[in-house]
Amino acid sequence: MKKILNTIDKFDIFGVPINLLTNTKASLYQSKLGGIVTLIIGSISLTYFLYVIIQWIDHQIPPIVSVKQQTMSYAEFELIIRFFGRCGSVQKRNNIITPNLYRIQDTAIFDKPTPLFSSKDNPYKISISNGTIVLNHDYTGNDDRLEMTQLLLVLEGCSNLTTVSGSYCADEKVITEYLSKLHGFLFLNIKLNQLKYSTGELEEIKKQYYTALELSRPLYSQVMLKQQESIVDNGILFNNYENYYFLNNYEIIHQQVDNLFASEVVSVMSKQFHQFKSYGCYLFRIDNISVSETITCPKLGQILAQVGSIVQIIF
Repeated sequence: MKKILNTIDKFDIFGVPINLLTNTKASLYQSKLGGIVTLIIGSISLTYFLYVIIQWIDHQIPPIVSVKQQTMSYAEFELIIRFFGRCGSVQKRNNIITPNLYRIQDTAIFDKPTPLFSSKDNPYKISISNGTIVLNHDYTGNDDRLEMTQLLLVLEGCSNLTTVSGSYCADEKVITEYLSKLHGFLFLNIKLNQLKYSTGELEEIKKQYYTALELSRPLYSQVMLKQQESIVDNGILFNNYENYYFLNNYEIIHQQVDNLFASEVVSVMSKQFHQFKSYGCYLFRIDNISVSETITCPKLGQILAQVGSIVQIIF
């Protein structure tokens, strides 16, 4: 122990050279106090270095993020959409309102609508799963890109003339009584994504809108889906870029229409006569204005330079 105490002064980096009036080499004045201070500061510096390295390994050091807006001419995504409401009128049997999904290619409807009935387990929910929508303003048909595709969901009054196999309408008295009631809100849920900076992975989120369900005053709702491109540089020493494309948000624009608006639109787009009462319709499309995000994760050289500069200031 005594030997250790006697060598502590040799660690003193704050020693002051003493110039003697002789030809001998100038000696350096060192003390035990200076040695102890040097050891304490050195330990703190080493601890800070290890702390920063651990933070960097665990992706806890914030990256540099730059965001800009840009226009996109092509994009395609799969949608997962849920509608909830206190209305058990969209079942396959004793149906009152038929949710029909139309697929619009460019400005035309070629296929028959797909009815989206609720199930026995979830009588108040209808779903759109894996519905593909495409943004393509420059479609030529000469490449592998898909044509502009939008989805139109129409809440149609049930008609025995258009029911599918296994489906039938409720009694006229039941329908009249149902239509005279107040139904409040229809809840729209769309699954979106966001990029988790700490792991560089996409995580799923949900965004919900409340829309009015007033059967005597139907709404035309345009659902604008917002896309995002994230460019992540997660290289340790050199650049290593990864690109992510996903839907990160949506907005709804409402407009009040009459009960025949949707049937007239479908008739024009399909070039076939349709006549039905509509109690609301939703057009899902991709917005051509997107967010471009560049994320640069801190590299090892930056971390070492940051720690080294602080240690250099201390010493």
